[in-house]
Amino acid sequence: MNEQEYREFVSLIDRTKGPGSCHIWQGKIYESQGGYGVFNGEGAHRVAWSLKNGDIPSGKVIRHTCDNPPCCNPAHLEIGEHTDNRNDCVSKGRNAKGSTHGNSKLTARQVRFIRTHHEGWTHKAIAQKYGVARSTITRIKNGQGWDGVGSRNR
Repeated sequence: MNEQEYREFVSLIDRTKGPGSCHIWQGKIYESQGGYGVFNGEGAHRVAWSLKNGDIPSGKVIRHTCDNPPCCNPAHLEIGEHTDNRNDCVSKGRNAKGSTHGNSKLTARQVRFIRTHHEGWTHKAIAQKYGVARSTITRIKNGQGWDGVGSRNR
């Protein structure tokens, strides 16, 4: 990175809340990727980490300990593995699930209805009604998946 790019990068970070706070990226944001900043085609947090610590080894990710995607404070960033990042996401409940999952065809309301209705119907018939796989209905009826979706029909 040349001096001009460095000055531009630093000028796009809001550090007014102090050294221990999140340093918020004010430049371009990838909204479709969870709100991460981007600078010259690279994640802004990755650029910030690299400026402080050097090159990121191949296959490694830069993780936010603050869980704030636009943060570029190197003190809030750590190097890790993809599995570390994924496990952290799941343990903190940030992973897509239920109707927020990109492949979901059902809403939480439909899941509650399926769990409490359709007595006497086969799982195959319910699956055909909702346009999903029979195994999806079996998991719903067995209380698997769709964590946090109870049986109340609202």
